[in-house]
Amino acid sequence: MTTLMSYTDSLEEKKDETSTDNQSHLPSDFFDHGIKSGMQENIPRGDSTEGIPEGFFDDPKLDAKVRKVEYKDQAEEQWEKFQKEMQVENQVSQSIVEGEDEESRVNRELSELSEQRVYFLRADALRDRQSALKEKSSKLNSLQPQPHEQTDSNSDDSDFDEFLDWRAKKVS
Repeated sequence: MTTLMSYTDSLEEKKDETSTDNQSHLPSDFFDHGIKSGMQENIPRGDSTEGIPEGFFDDPKLDAKVRKVEYKDQAEEQWEKFQKEMQVENQVSQSIVEGEDEESRVNRELSELSEQRVYFLRADALRDRQSALKEKSSKLNSLQPQPHEQTDSNSDDSDFDEFLDWRAKKVS
């Protein structure tokens, strides 16, 4: 038994030596405060929401409030975007309509000018015809001798006046 005891005694002595060696290399308060103080230093103080990602909370208003960002409603943003697009489309439509109106106005003016030209040509043709008839009648009157009888002309005038009174009903 002595051999056995001597072996266990020697192991115990070695353990005692290593434990005293370990204790001598470490500071005396290493096991008391070392772990707690290290953990406390790593925890950030103050605003703990800086690391919160967008969409962390289910409520988008609360999420924006915690992240200290202005809350923008998606439906409201889409409505504003829609209104802006509609304004752009209305401006495009307005410019197209104005272009078409301008084109139709120009076409209408051109057609009116051509119509006026036709009317002026007709008026000139009628003036030429009138002057030609006046010349022809003056030539005929100058070639035919004028009768000097006045009595005959009075009866012709009354017959002629009868034709001018077109409103009068006459039974023949």
